[in-house]
Amino acid sequence: MSAFVHHLKITPPTTEEPHNTVPLYSAYNKDEEKRTKGSSGSVFLSLAECILLKGGYVVGAAFDEHLKLRHRIIDSVDAIEPLLKSKYVQSGTTGIFTKVKEKLLEGKQVVFCGTPCQCEAMRNYVGRLLQDNLLLVDFLCHGVPSQKLFEDFLRHFEKETKCNVINFQFRIKNDKGVHNCLIKYEKDDKEVEEVINYTEFPFYLAYKRYFIFRESCYSCPFARPNRSTDITIGDCWGLEKISNVQDFNKGYSLLQINNEKGKKWYDEVSDKLNVCVFKRSDAIANNHSYSKSTPKTAIHSLFKFAYAILPFEMVFYLFMRKQYSIIVRIINKLLSIW
Repeated sequence: MSAFVHHLKITPPTTEEPHNTVPLYSAYNKDEEKRTKGSSGSVFLSLAECILLKGGYVVGAAFDEHLKLRHRIIDSVDAIEPLLKSKYVQSGTTGIFTKVKEKLLEGKQVVFCGTPCQCEAMRNYVGRLLQDNLLLVDFLCHGVPSQKLFEDFLRHFEKETKCNVINFQFRIKNDKGVHNCLIKYEKDDKEVEEVINYTEFPFYLAYKRYFIFRESCYSCPFARPNRSTDITIGDCWGLEKISNVQDFNKGYSLLQINNEKGKKWYDEVSDKLNVCVFKRSDAIANNHSYSKSTPKTAIHSLFKFAYAILPFEMVFYLFMRKQYSIIVRIINKLLSIW
């Protein structure tokens, strides 16, 4: 959870709001190249380009040269690519809230994309008087691991393979599935690019098992259909089961328009999107983070305890391999029964 949330009043939307009247769609970018560049159906790219071409600013998370994930502010379409695609790490927001408020005070329009808690922090920080020019775009979030854990894993990978990691991308798009990663590293004076399925990539595998998130993610007050942001995006899971789409690997976005401001900006880019109405019951059934936070299991408590006191090599052996250690599985089973 963003550090700002601990210092600001959290006002999640109430369950009384009629979320069943809020428009919900499956959507993807009509431009095939742009659809490939972005996450899911690349709806965020359309929104970002629209506001940048109007002289506004876009804020999102990008890895820096040291593979630290940080929010950054851009004012050019040429600078947008690092902000695209999913990154399953807690992003740093130091200084970015102040920069956004400065732009809003100058009368500039800003799109801010982040986790629901980061968007809520931004909304509270800028205040009501400045929100007319601020478009808040959150995404369906299962939870986020810490930057430190990601770096510990990269150092472990470098040590094991005797290489130097220089770039990493979660969930690249290809014909082999929707959960492949791309890792680029230097080894023996050569640059190597390797595509890895998530089942063979321990950090992402642990993420998919949902036990490496920050503690607050397991009781998230924002994981519900009612959103305090203007637009919500995410993967349109379930579409491949209930329709005849043949190109699901190319990406489809779940797109929810939460208020009039969100509708205004959606109308600006709707001609660039292929859109179909998506049933809310299907969204709830196929994407749990749309309507509830990730449940905490005994394995998370075990991992959290072990990570705090054990060398990372031992933590890796116990928790982050393709197969859990038999000892951890037995303890987890006993705790679950208890």
